[in-house]
Amino acid sequence: MSLFIICQPSYSTSSWYSQIMSGILSEKRSKRFSVIILDQIDDIRNFEVGDDDALIIISSSDTWLESIIDASESFFSNRIIVIGNFEPPVNGRNYSIVSSDIVSDTFNLLSYFHSYKKEKIALYGVNPSSASDTARKKSFLQFGGLDNDVYINHANLKNCFLNFYSSFNDYDAILCANDYCAISLMMHLKEHGLTPPFIASCGESHLAKAFTPTITNLKSNYTEFGRKAISLYKELRYDNSVSLIKISLVSEISIGETTNGLPFIPRTKRIIKNSTQNTDDLFYSDTEITEMLLVEKLLTECDETSLAILKYIICGLTYQEISERFYMSVNGIKYIAKKMFDLCGVTSKKEFLCLVLKYINNAIPEQRIAFGNSSAHCARLQPERN
Repeated sequence: MSLFIICQPSYSTSSWYSQIMSGILSEKRSKRFSVIILDQIDDIRNFEVGDDDALIIISSSDTWLESIIDASESFFSNRIIVIGNFEPPVNGRNYSIVSSDIVSDTFNLLSYFHSYKKEKIALYGVNPSSASDTARKKSFLQFGGLDNDVYINHANLKNCFLNFYSSFNDYDAILCANDYCAISLMMHLKEHGLTPPFIASCGESHLAKAFTPTITNLKSNYTEFGRKAISLYKELRYDNSVSLIKISLVSEISIGETTNGLPFIPRTKRIIKNSTQNTDDLFYSDTEITEMLLVEKLLTECDETSLAILKYIICGLTYQEISERFYMSVNGIKYIAKKMFDLCGVTSKKEFLCLVLKYINNAIPEQRIAFGNSSAHCARLQPERN
């Protein structure tokens, strides 16, 4: 039996996709099935699809999802599993789904704000082509938010901030659509000399831990998303009468410095009250988002040694100085550095520092670099010597 997987192209570069695939492949080691990754859905015609085979679709766009289901339904019938934050079924399509529990997650973040007397809350950076953001907006309005408190990101976070800027003083808390929106917001606030209020975001990233201040956000176990998809695969395989199954996973709130490290105390849910753009790449087409995704990819794929070397590069040490600390050759250090440059799509140390210092070492006094809970005190950056 075979498990076919296709991912929305713009989403496939994210660390979330890597974690989902890690969960799927971890199950493959203990269960007997093959994994076939499709670059495009038409490639399915090159395979003989059996009754035990299934299709996993990883997506964040309604439009792209519909096109894939329409092209594949005749091959897989009810054996289609979607990993993404959709409200099934999308326009009557037939599929099962693994998603975040958007309603519970949004409620928990809003109740966290309310517990510290933050009552005027903005929802910032909503991507109108994202299923997650659309569902988040719906929940935000359900739990007392207003349409005027929602700030849309039409593939340009700078414009999103400019639209928000005039209303900044109206809010004592801001809920961001994801970490990248939160980082962009804090950088723009700093540029305008404004002190950020309470800020939390709806999507976890490694970059949020390296950025200062660290961001309070939702911590989702994306590896578990992949594992749950395999559980659905098994259930659909053994019961052909099942037409739709939904698994919703609740995220944890990871407390950061943007909410002063104040703890989250869960509350019982209380309901206060009850533009069309045909593209799936809006979120990823923004220059700021592209940069942050590159740094996120760097932090995700670096092992401990590479991260340590990264810290020394940021601190301004030469390759020779770094090699002495690791008892490695200078060429070995240069090789690791080049791999990091390639991950970020740059060709020189100067370009690399220009990119990573923008996000990892943003306005940190005395060049203090923080990665997760660890930190390093670094000397002042010296002019590039290698």
